[in-house]
Amino acid sequence: MFMDFPPNVIGSFLIGILTAGSALPALFPQLGAAGAAVVKPLQLLFLPRDWSLQTHAALHIGMRTGYCGSLTTFSSWILQVVVLMVGRTAGGASGAPEGTKWPEALWAIYLGVCGPLIALVAGQQAGMAVAHALHRREAAVAGPTGPAAGGVAAAAVAAGLGVGPAEVLGKVDGVVVAASQPRRQQQQQQQQQPQAQAGSRAVGEATSPEIAAPPAHPGSGSGSSTDGAGCVTVTVHSAPVAEATEPPPQFPPPPTAMTTTTAGNNGSTITLPTGAGAMAAAANAAEPRLPPVAPPPPPPTTTQQQHAPLLPLAHIAADIGSLLMLLTLTGVSAAYAYVDRGPPGDPRRMWWIAILFGPPGAALRWYLSRFNAVPASWRCSVFGNSSRCSSNGGAGAAGDWAWLQLGTFAANLAACLLNFTNEALLFRLGGSLTDLQAVVLQALMTGTAGCLSTVSTWVVELQKLSAASPSGTGGAAYKYGAVSVVTPVALGLLIYGVPAWTAPRP
Repeated sequence: MFMDFPPNVIGSFLIGILTAGSALPALFPQLGAAGAAVVKPLQLLFLPRDWSLQTHAALHIGMRTGYCGSLTTFSSWILQVVVLMVGRTAGGASGAPEGTKWPEALWAIYLGVCGPLIALVAGQQAGMAVAHALHRREAAVAGPTGPAAGGVAAAAVAAGLGVGPAEVLGKVDGVVVAASQPRRQQQQQQQQQPQAQAGSRAVGEATSPEIAAPPAHPGSGSGSSTDGAGCVTVTVHSAPVAEATEPPPQFPPPPTAMTTTTAGNNGSTITLPTGAGAMAAAANAAEPRLPPVAPPPPPPTTTQQQHAPLLPLAHIAADIGSLLMLLTLTGVSAAYAYVDRGPPGDPRRMWWIAILFGPPGAALRWYLSRFNAVPASWRCSVFGNSSRCSSNGGAGAAGDWAWLQLGTFAANLAACLLNFTNEALLFRLGGSLTDLQAVVLQALMTGTAGCLSTVSTWVVELQKLSAASPSGTGGAAYKYGAVSVVTPVALGLLIYGVPAWTAPRP
């Protein structure tokens, strides 16, 4: 088993946990609408959705591209595959030929692809499990809401308030909200309704200086007159009061068709209902109704009040912590690279120099990642057929080459070329190089090339290409994976294999 298999698997698992929730519904259609609603708003699946670090985009890029991409290495994996195929290493240059190991090299390719892919899916599922657990915890802390969540508790509260179970709307911040007044108040209003109707006639007779003739219909009536001053006198005749022998109605009866017609000074006619709502209707008819005023916005919740002030502080703390880590590692590595001078062959000095050479490789890989989505016209002019591009406006060639993630491919290929060149130099010139020269060449391979290449981002791209396949066969993913592996292996056999095969044997 090649040495870089464990870090590639671990880095792919970590980048699976760090996958943005917005990308998961397309990768896992079995989530459904409910599962997608839980994970889609999250950028970090293992943190609650109201944490301020969910919006720290620079931190997300640093953990995914910086840490996971640097932890995994594509160039060292391919170099070990090429060394197995060639059969001669720099360490065995002075000894007997080791012999080619093609079966082991092919198994290293297969396991190097499948292991990180499985770890990526496992990390994504672990992140979704944590996100659903946090969602259930938040729902339990918030309490049940809505009519369906009431159940027996809502019925018990409704009985205590004197309202029907159907009248309970739910709970808002733990407070039961009812749709109507309590039932006891409704019963009191029903008992007072006949008395109010009987009293309306007495009030009309006492306040009216002129009594109109009784209406022809015995049940109801209305009348109006105008005095010399132009004032309008309204006489209201209410419906007869129900007999005492009749039981009181269980529910308020529908309003009777009793109206009062008055003539204004401008000749307009106003029709007013009688009964308990006569005064309110008259006021509405006499004065224009004001437009409804929007209610004030609700106060912020306790969670918002608690975390809103921490939003900039958490971002600043994360930035300061990252800067301190970079400065500390840089300073300590530079000091030990100068002080720690062990015997020849001791790898400790190489480790310190490799730490210094690592950040430039990671920064270059992040810069090249922008070319993963280059314009269609650029791809057409570089890769496509010019006649086909002109006829299709550039769309044909862009569709043919859309599977190529050019930025990641270029970063991995450049790191592999650097490794092949340095390994060939160590093989052919190992005896004439000083200890510092050999350490620097090895540090460039481990630090710069290791951080410039990535397996974690590569397997993420393979997964996305496979999920986006319209036929479900994943042809684009297989094409991209094959080109990414075959191209550097072929170049490695040329750059490293030829010098190794033609080197004089002891």
